Amino acid sequence: MAFGLNLGVSLPVWASDRWLLIGGCAASIAVSAAVIKSYLSLRAPRGYRKVKWQPPPPDAEDMTRYAYKAARLPKDPIDYIIIGSGMGGLWLAAALSKCGYRVVVLEQHYIAGGCCHVFTDKGATFDTGIHYIGDKQLADSLMRLVGDAEHPVPWQQMGRENEDTRARDGTGKGLYDIIKFGEQEIRLRAGKEAFVSEMTRHMRPQLVSDWLETVHRAAKSNGMVAISKAFSPIVQWFWLLLLGGDGLKWARKTTRQVVQELGGDLREEGILAGQCLDFGEAPNTASFTVQANITRHYLHGAYFPVGGPLRFVETLISTIHKAGNRVFVRAKVDKILVNKGVAEGVELSGGDVLRSRRGVISSVGLSATLGHLLSREEVDRYMASEAKLVKDVGEGISNVIGFGPTEGQGLDVLVSKYGNTLLDADRDAWCLISFPSAKDPKYAARHPGISTCEIIMEAAPEMFEQLNEALGGADTTRRTAAYKDVKRQLEDKFKRSLTRHFPSLQDKIVSIEVSTPLSMHHFLKRFSTYGLRHTCERAASPVPRVATGIRNLYLSGQDLVGCGWMAAVFSGMIVATHLLGYTPWDLISGRDFLHDLAKVPSPPPLAQLQKEAAEKHKDADGKGLEGSQMGA
Repeated sequence: MAFGLNLGVSLPVWASDRWLLIGGCAASIAVSAAVIKSYLSLRAPRGYRKVKWQPPPPDAEDMTRYAYKAARLPKDPIDYIIIGSGMGGLWLAAALSKCGYRVVVLEQHYIAGGCCHVFTDKGATFDTGIHYIGDKQLADSLMRLVGDAEHPVPWQQMGRENEDTRARDGTGKGLYDIIKFGEQEIRLRAGKEAFVSEMTRHMRPQLVSDWLETVHRAAKSNGMVAISKAFSPIVQWFWLLLLGGDGLKWARKTTRQVVQELGGDLREEGILAGQCLDFGEAPNTASFTVQANITRHYLHGAYFPVGGPLRFVETLISTIHKAGNRVFVRAKVDKILVNKGVAEGVELSGGDVLRSRRGVISSVGLSATLGHLLSREEVDRYMASEAKLVKDVGEGISNVIGFGPTEGQGLDVLVSKYGNTLLDADRDAWCLISFPSAKDPKYAARHPGISTCEIIMEAAPEMFEQLNEALGGADTTRRTAAYKDVKRQLEDKFKRSLTRHFPSLQDKIVSIEVSTPLSMHHFLKRFSTYGLRHTCERAASPVPRVATGIRNLYLSGQDLVGCGWMAAVFSGMIVATHLLGYTPWDLISGRDFLHDLAKVPSPPPLAQLQKEAAEKHKDADGKGLEGSQMGA
C-alpha cells in the first residue's frame, strides 16, 4: 500500500534534486551521529589494558596497614609511583589499576588514607579529616566507579528525625551546620527550600534568591576551569579563552565583592558565607568560586560514611591490590629522583630506590612536594610558577561554629582577631565543634558508652612557625616543656569552648588530646589544614597543572583544584584524564574518562579469584608432574 502527501507546490527538477540532496545529507549526518554515539558508548578508556585480576597478597590481613618491604613489590616494572595515600592518590591509583597499569602507592604514616585515616585512643576512635560530605549521589557514584563492590560504602545523612538538637521545630532532620553569631543561630538543613526558609529569617528574600542564583552560575562554570589543569599550557590557554571566561570571571571576584554587588551588608555576608571555614579563607580574600562550590555542595544535605572514613580507603585499596598493585605504609619518600629534567623514580628513607616507567605522581600537596621532595635548584629551574602559590593558611572548618558578639565586624576581622590570640589563655576563640560518633550509626556498637568530640580553632601560622623554630623544628622527636605548656593552655581553651555551648558535658570529659599545626607539619609537611590558599589569585591561576616543568612528574590531590574530599577525588579524575591522553576534542564531543571507565570490568569477588588461582596452581602442578613422568 502506498501513501502520498500533496503539498500543493510544484518544484522545478533542479530544486527537487537539491532538496533530496540536503535531505540525504541530513539523514547521513544523523545516522553518523547515532553510529558515533553508539561507538562511544562501548569504548573503554584511552590507553586501556586488560587487567589480570588476582587475590590480594595473603600477608595483607589489614590492607590499610600493609608495611613496605622490597620483597612485596610487584614483579612487573612499575608504571606509576604515587606519593601519598589521601583520596587524590588512592582514587587515582584505583582508576589506573582498573585500566591495567602497574601502580605503587607510598605512604609514610603507619596507616593509609591521608586525612581519611582514623586513630584509636583510650577506647574511642577518632577521624581526622572527614567531617561531612555533600552531594551524596555524586560522591557515591565516584566511589562505586573505582571501588571494590565487596567493600561497599554506605552513607548516613546528618540530622535525624526527632533528634535532640535543640532545634526550634523540635526535630533535627537534615541538619548539618549550626552557625552561631553570639546568641543568634543559623541552622542549615538539607534541601533548597529549607535553606531559603532559614536564610529569609535573617535577611531579605530577594537577597537569598539572588545569592542562590549566583552560586549556581559560578559553581556550574567552574568545571571548565578545573578540567583545563589536565592540558598543556598552550592548550589550556586556548581552552580558557574559548570556554573558561565565565568561570574565570567568578574566580577573580571575592565573596565580599559578590555580596556587596547583591546589596548585602557585613552581617548578611557573615551568614551567607559562614561556611567559609570549610576552606579556611575569609570572605574578603576568598575566591567566590570556592564559596559557591561549598554552598552548592551541601545544599541538599551532608552525609557521613557508615563505619567511618576508613571505608573509603578499604574499598579503593581492595581494587588496587586485586589488580596486582600495592599500597604501602611506613614508606617515607625522601626525594624524587630527577635526571636531566625527567622524574625517574623515588628514594625512600631507608635508601631503597624505586623506578617508574611512566612517571611519579605527588599527591601530598604542593608545599611538601616543593619543600621536601625536590631540591631548591630543581624547584627554581622547573617549578618557579608553582612555588609562588605556596603560602600556608590557618586552620578553619565548620559544623557548630561559635562566635563572640560581632558588633558589625566582618568575618575577616574575626579570623584575624581570634587566630592571632589563640595562645592568649584569657581570650575567647572561634571554633568548630563536631561529634563524629553521632554521625556514624555503627559507632555505638563498636564503642558502647563512649562518644567523641572534635574541636578545631583558628590558628595564625606565624605563631607556630615561631614556636617551631624555638623548639628546634617541627620534626623534632623531643617535645620540650614549653611546647607541652602551650598544649595545656590550648586544652583549657578547648574545654571552655565546649562547655560554653554544651554545659551538660562539663563532668563527662574522659580524656583530651591536643594537636597543633606542628602536628600537622609532622605528617603533612605543612602548617595548614587546607594547603594552598583559596584566594582569587590561586583560583584563577593556570597552575598548578597536572603536568609540571619536570617531565614525568605529575601533581594530584587537593592543591590541584581545591580543598576537601570531593576536590581531592576530582583531582584524581583530572590526572587520569591527562595521563591516558584525553584531548579537548574528546570532552567537547562527549567522551570523557569517567563515562569510559564505567564500561570496564570491576574487581571480581575474592572467592572467585582464590578459586581461579587455586585451579591455575593445580594445573601448573599437573603439567609439572606430567613433564617429569615423560622425562622418566
